[in-house]
Amino acid sequence: MRGSLRKLQPNNPPDGLGLPEDVKEKAEEIYMQARAAKLSLGRDGRVVRAASVYAACRVLGYPITLLEVAQLHDCPRGMVGRLYRILARELGLKPAPETPESYIMRNKRLLSRRVVEKTIKILRRCSSSLVGRKPSAVAAAAAYLASDRRLKPIWLGEVFSTTPVSVRVLSKQMEALLSGP
Repeated sequence: MRGSLRKLQPNNPPDGLGLPEDVKEKAEEIYMQARAAKLSLGRDGRVVRAASVYAACRVLGYPITLLEVAQLHDCPRGMVGRLYRILARELGLKPAPETPESYIMRNKRLLSRRVVEKTIKILRRCSSSLVGRKPSAVAAAAAYLASDRRLKPIWLGEVFSTTPVSVRVLSKQMEALLSGP
C-alpha cells in the first residue's frame, strides 16, 4: 500500500521505469508548470503525472514508450497521449528526436557487450539511409544483424516494442546497405 501511494505523489515520479534523476526532476517541473497553467483541472491526477513523466522523457531524449508510462501509472494510453500533446503545445516543450542508439543503450543490459558494440557500428554505417523509420525497429534490426541472427526477432520485438516482421524486413534492408558499394 505504501509503495502505491508513493508512486502517485506529484513530486515523486515513479521509480518503476528506472528513470535517471534528471528525468525525474524535469517531470516534477513539468507537472508543476501544468498545475500552474491550470492544465490539470478536471483531469485525473494519474494521467497528469503520467503525461508529465512522458514529456520529461521526450524532452530529455530518454527513450520510453507511451504505453510503458501509461501502464505504470495505470492510465489509458490515449488519455496520456492526448494530455502529453496538450502539455507540449501549451508549455512549449520541444521533444528531442528519438534515435536507434538511445534504444540500444537503454536495453544494453539485455544484450552482450559484443552485440552492443557491433550494433552501434552497424547503426553508424546505415543511419543516413534509414531516416524516417521507427527508431526502435531500426535498433532491433541492427541488434539482430549484430548477433549474427542468433537473437530471435520475436524476443527483439518485445524488448524494443516493435514487430518481428519489422525486425526481419529492416535487417534485410540493412544487410543490403552493408554489403553494397
